Amino acid sequence: VDDGGFGFDYNLSVNIPPMWAKLLQEQPDETWSVSRVVKNLQKRRFKEPCITFAESHDQAKAGARTLASNLMDAEMYAHMSIAGPESMVIERGLALHKMIRLVCIGLGGEGYLNFMGNEFAHPDFVDLPSEANGWSLQNAIRRFDLPQAEDLKYKFFEAFDEAMLALENRFKFMASPRYFCSRKDDSDKVVVFEHGDCLFVFNFHPKRSYTEYRVGHSWNENMRVVLDSDEPCFGGQDRLASAHETSFPPLDGWDSRYHSAEMFLPSRTVQVLVRESLLEGGVTVCLGTGPTSAWPFPAGELLLAPVDGDGGVSQVMKFTVSEGRLSVKLPGPSAFEVYWEVHKGGVTRKSGAPNPNATKVKLPFALDTYRVYFPGTYILDHLGNLKCESDAAEQGDGVPQGCKDVPSCVSRPQYVRAKSQNFLAPSEMPEEPVLEAASHNLPDTWVDVESPKSKRERCKKESSKKAETSDTVAADTPKSAPAPDTSEMEAEHTDLPQDDVQ
Repeated sequence: VDDGGFGFDYNLSVNIPPMWAKLLQEQPDETWSVSRVVKNLQKRRFKEPCITFAESHDQAKAGARTLASNLMDAEMYAHMSIAGPESMVIERGLALHKMIRLVCIGLGGEGYLNFMGNEFAHPDFVDLPSEANGWSLQNAIRRFDLPQAEDLKYKFFEAFDEAMLALENRFKFMASPRYFCSRKDDSDKVVVFEHGDCLFVFNFHPKRSYTEYRVGHSWNENMRVVLDSDEPCFGGQDRLASAHETSFPPLDGWDSRYHSAEMFLPSRTVQVLVRESLLEGGVTVCLGTGPTSAWPFPAGELLLAPVDGDGGVSQVMKFTVSEGRLSVKLPGPSAFEVYWEVHKGGVTRKSGAPNPNATKVKLPFALDTYRVYFPGTYILDHLGNLKCESDAAEQGDGVPQGCKDVPSCVSRPQYVRAKSQNFLAPSEMPEEPVLEAASHNLPDTWVDVESPKSKRERCKKESSKKAETSDTVAADTPKSAPAPDTSEMEAEHTDLPQDDVQ
């Protein structure tokens, strides 16, 4: 920051993309080890913020393979039409593409990275201009028109990516330090974990679905599904249509969690559940409290127009003062537009039916249509950015009454990494405390216990006594006589015959 930087101190989880590439290229789905996947996603230093990504930008270059190409390969060029024949390869690729990206966001770190176009499974590679391709721009393109085509399945990939990011924007689970994986079953291929206020339930099994499957969680409250990958708008089979209307009451403890729920887990699907109390109150859109000079027109004259399924606008709502700020109340998740109606140099100040003769003036970076997927309070700033206001409620319930003596129900403490202490010189080190022996609490047959300091002092005394004893013995021992010199004797026998010498 002192040198003009932004203070970015996140680490890139570069081990995650190779893991997925190796799994998809070398192992069939039936042999996946979900416990190893969870371990690799959580492999990072304690309290070090990380950026997670399911595939890197290098995989989108020429000669490499993206996540979509590993899943669907050449089938993407022949069976991505909605009206065309069904392809099991495309169905598998669509299901796993959604699950892989969501499990990375849920467990991989505190930030998420995506290379442009990979969110909707772009079928072609990108080749940036270089000397090798003659500085050509022919393949340096991204086909953003693909997810906008209503007759292609690319729109399902992008729709789930948008809902997945909206889930994080609403509940902000990636910024929460509270997460716990309660189940990673390699046999059932089921992964269950909590992160923030969300409960994630994955079933990676390619063939097996489970009814009344027990999953543990820590909330003593009814749970409700807010997102599942099997919805028709995401290209799913709509096997969980009733789950969104079902309230899951808390049951007894399970998987070292205080409570549990019984759920239906179709194959190759993921579900995200939250407490019902977080879904009460509908949708409230509030204007930011920035400087009034930053708004192009008076903020109180801004209009909000709900958009129906066909893209039409039937009414216009005006922001009114509520609890000290301008806001609009909507009955539930919906799509809407925000703009000013300028007519003959002035701004329309009334709500009701839209004025067809007026000109719409939007905020600088406003979207054409905002989509809110989950109930909550959202803040719209003067630039047109829409974000959810964080909840002040505590994450998870405390230890239930009567569970303090049960080992599996003891809550885990929040470990905090201690700072490194300054190194001291030996002369400045504090004296070690004298530890009293605990032999009076032990049976007579046990060996007496002494403190480390007294043991070291005893060893020093014994070693010094041994040294003194060895010096005394050496002083009392008489010196031995010098060995006779045999060189003269050998010289006397050199003139004798060889037989006499022997």
